[in-house]
Amino acid sequence: MSQSNPVIGANKSGLTYRQEDNDGKQALLNHHKGSSAPSYAEAGTIWLDDSATPWLLKLHDGADWITLGAVSATANTFVPYHGAAALRMVNHSSDSGAADAYAMIPTPALSAYVEGQIVTLAPQNANTGACTLSVSGLSARGIKLCSGADPGAGAMLAGGIYLLIYDGTYFVLLNPETSGGAALAVPTASGLVIENNASTPNTKIDVSAQSAVMSQATGAPVFDTGLSLTVDFSASGANGLDTGSIAASSFYHIWLISNGSTTAALASLSATAPTLPGGYGYKLRVGAVVTDSSTVLMRTRQAGNAAHYVVTPSTNTAAMPLLCSGSFGNTNTGSYVATSTSGVVPATALSIALSVKSKGATEGVGILLAPGPGYGAYNSTSNPPVFSCSPYVDAAPLVRMELESSDVYLATLSHSYVFCHGWTDSVNAS
Repeated sequence: MSQSNPVIGANKSGLTYRQEDNDGKQALLNHHKGSSAPSYAEAGTIWLDDSATPWLLKLHDGADWITLGAVSATANTFVPYHGAAALRMVNHSSDSGAADAYAMIPTPALSAYVEGQIVTLAPQNANTGACTLSVSGLSARGIKLCSGADPGAGAMLAGGIYLLIYDGTYFVLLNPETSGGAALAVPTASGLVIENNASTPNTKIDVSAQSAVMSQATGAPVFDTGLSLTVDFSASGANGLDTGSIAASSFYHIWLISNGSTTAALASLSATAPTLPGGYGYKLRVGAVVTDSSTVLMRTRQAGNAAHYVVTPSTNTAAMPLLCSGSFGNTNTGSYVATSTSGVVPATALSIALSVKSKGATEGVGILLAPGPGYGAYNSTSNPPVFSCSPYVDAAPLVRMELESSDVYLATLSHSYVFCHGWTDSVNAS
């Protein structure tokens, strides 16, 4: 304690005068540092209160002490007060809690919560709903939106920076990622590629993307970049099948999933509701792959939302899948026959890419193609088919046609062949 009245009384001896003069100067040098207020304080006196940690720098207004800020001799910091009772601007510190139960220990520490205190929180985990915050080991307080409602899932994401102000009861989140459960980002994948794994193509699929936004059922998003994942169809859970074992002759939908901090891939027979592993609440369907009758993956490659079969000698994809061959309907009158595409493209396909070949000895038209039964004959000038060709087509042109159902409609002569080259999937990917 270094407190002494700088005002020296009258009639002091030389030694006493010198001692009181030195003591007074010392008190001025250390701002009257001590555990109790200097009794001689007057308006303008500054006092460094060291009765607790951190120390408090105070100014006397003639009647009361006004706290100017907190001094940490350990951290060598000074935090100014924006009020009279406690720290208002709390120094940033890392989250040391768990999802929905956040904790931070700033320096200097808080001794009590006071209305108007502002904190910045960088959560380690995204919130899944109602959540709390504890500062400096004080009892946890609920986090609310400005409306007074609990934050929706994903209102705070791992690695984000969030501003909260204490209103005397709750910490109010000022910059949530979502508002009323409405997502601020559209689920999408950029730079997406889905293809068979080079080393284990029969049972593994590689998924890569430059970036992806996945979402929860509420619309709350999570963002990740630089994805390079492998789905093992012989395993289950994250980076495997969602449930069961690999099925034959089936389209599997590929999903990107996240628990808020880690992204994985998942294969599911469902295009709408995969069974997510525990802790994973965010998802984005990005494409589809298909197995053959022996549960071996066909060779396919998808870039963005466009997929095609990769013809590979000595594999189950040594040729493009044959949709039909031979004679169907009537090419001269435009009588079409429905042919199912369900074995060669997923139910989520928007369009199909067909490779056609006709090699016959008959004059006329070899192949007519249309997405529905209502199209006319090859020579119609008002309602022609989407595609028609002569029976002498050696070049096997590629026809991309929008799908109106799971069927395509065709009329062909004998010695005609229609192969499936690929499809465009209804995924938001580029």
